[in-house]
Amino acid sequence: MSTSTGDLPGRLVLISFKLNRIIPILLLILGTVDNIMNILIFTRRSLRTNACPFYFLASSINNLFVLSVALLILLLSSGLQIDPSNLNIVL
Repeated sequence: MSTSTGDLPGRLVLISFKLNRIIPILLLILGTVDNIMNILIFTRRSLRTNACPFYFLASSINNLFVLSVALLILLLSSGLQIDPSNLNIVL
């Protein structure tokens, strides 16, 4: 085996860097599609007789907002090396 243990930390950093660029994009796409489908389902007229679908609808809208904001910040900070907290005091 020609791989040394000194090269292992560098490889782990590279793998972590690549995963931090790919996984948030996948989560953003799949989570957005899922929440939009939930919103479409819970806005049906047949579900308006009960209060429970309104809570699920509100939860899906909130999840869509949190997903887009949180994952975009994570993608900017870890995947693209842009720190949004330096640009905006709220973040």
